[in-house]
Amino acid sequence: ETLLEALEPTDSPRTIAFDFSSFGAFHNGTFESGVKLVAAALRSWPDEVRIGVIMTLEAWDFHGMPRLTGLTRLEPGQSNGQAAAVVRIGQPYQVDVLTRLFSTAPVVGIFMLDTISSDCGYLALDMDEDIWRFALENMSVLFTNSAFTLDRIRQRYSIAPHVMQSVSRHSLDPADYAEHEPGAAAGNHILVIGNHYAHKFVKETADALADALPGRRIIAIGYPQDVERSKDIEAFQAGHIDDQTFRAFYRDAELVVFPSHYEGFGFPVLHALAHHRPVFVRDTGLNRELAGQIATSANIHRYETTRELVTRLSAGIPAWSNQRRPGEADGWRRSALEVYATLNEAMRRVDAKQVATALRRLDGLAATLPPPSLRTTGQRTGVRLGRMIDRLLRVPGMSKLARGLARVYRGTRG
Repeated sequence: ETLLEALEPTDSPRTIAFDFSSFGAFHNGTFESGVKLVAAALRSWPDEVRIGVIMTLEAWDFHGMPRLTGLTRLEPGQSNGQAAAVVRIGQPYQVDVLTRLFSTAPVVGIFMLDTISSDCGYLALDMDEDIWRFALENMSVLFTNSAFTLDRIRQRYSIAPHVMQSVSRHSLDPADYAEHEPGAAAGNHILVIGNHYAHKFVKETADALADALPGRRIIAIGYPQDVERSKDIEAFQAGHIDDQTFRAFYRDAELVVFPSHYEGFGFPVLHALAHHRPVFVRDTGLNRELAGQIATSANIHRYETTRELVTRLSAGIPAWSNQRRPGEADGWRRSALEVYATLNEAMRRVDAKQVATALRRLDGLAATLPPPSLRTTGQRTGVRLGRMIDRLLRVPGMSKLARGLARVYRGTRG
């Protein structure tokens, strides 16, 4: 009842909260999308809506949130019943995150930005897919930032019939990412951008370019710091570069290479285009989807293999093309309005049964998951297997059978 009362508060404006509790004091695409979306919501949503963010004070200050007038910070762990709707930017990975979301508001929306953790084996080892299954069966709104990502989720998971599904792409207007400096001539380095994860393919790409283009300066963001590398490669840790240096890396580049094999969106493409720098990306369904809606997409060059990339760049660096196609302006405002319209409809539809069912199921999920203290895949698997065996032993006759099998096993060893 407390949660439902937030839909029609009697003595204060209706609140919609953004869950930024996972945001840290560093930069990445998830954090960038959240901050820009909130800023757009503040200037486009109705005045009678109060906007809050669930965020630590450290992250609040680091990401410059105090400069956004009209925004309220909610301390993580103290947001129970504080909002009519809550939107999380990024996939949930812990049951504590789900508990915070479903205890904050009757309407829960989650931006599932990609399925990389599920699809990349080395990442899947450390995730519990029951968290995602619960979210997709009990949330009010599934938001994705591309049709590509929504299709991946639909292929892999069951989505409950009551869950609204909304594709709201991040802004596809390069001007929303940086201000172009017309006097800035193309620089003298190739920017290879990603992070330390294997699917970003930064090291392999930078190494191949350094071998094929000796003497060419390469700035590689996400390249390992503790390995031997070509003298032409300058390695930087992703997420810990100040804004001014980050912009300069793009502005002063001759070319940008974003070699990731798998993305849900891909901000480096927009950053490169904002600075009028050609960008090379993998030829994927996602990159084709986004390029079809970006005005300066003539400067997005797709390739299939690293060998193809090296061959094409060895033949020459492409110049910036002024060719344009229809594209959007102020895309963050468009996205903010899409999110508000969808949440508004979800708030109209939600009922007490849906809320109570989600909370009851959440209690059941928490009881079956391994405790957070178990960090390794083997430990978590062992707990699950043990609970499965306990359930089997409660079946009539199974305990007697198990004892008999144990005797047989001991006999074979003796």
